[in-house]
Amino acid sequence: MPDTSTSTTEVSEEGSVNYFILTIGILISFAIFSAQITVFVTFYRKRSLTLTTDYFIASLALADTLVSVICVPGWTLQMSFSQWPLPMFLCDAWIVCDYSFCTISVYTVLFISFERFL
Repeated sequence: MPDTSTSTTEVSEEGSVNYFILTIGILISFAIFSAQITVFVTFYRKRSLTLTTDYFIASLALADTLVSVICVPGWTLQMSFSQWPLPMFLCDAWIVCDYSFCTISVYTVLFISFERFL
């Protein structure tokens, strides 16, 4: 039986930019960064935050800040341009940072859970 289905997916042209994804990526990155700065300011102002959990939360905020500054903009670039527009060594560095920072964030949440359980 011959394949009679048609695909309506359009491939973006070379050099075209998806401004909707670009805008959403910038907004997400800014929102994450702003929230983490709030955590840092609170941690700095409240000297009574010296529990182990508080340091885990500060570590989580640092990991999430790095995600918002490095990982989300890299994803936004790749998705907006439908390809990686920067040199390939930056793509490799971005992938390493993306996996590393996200893994650190997940492990920090895991450690917070263990610490609260114990």
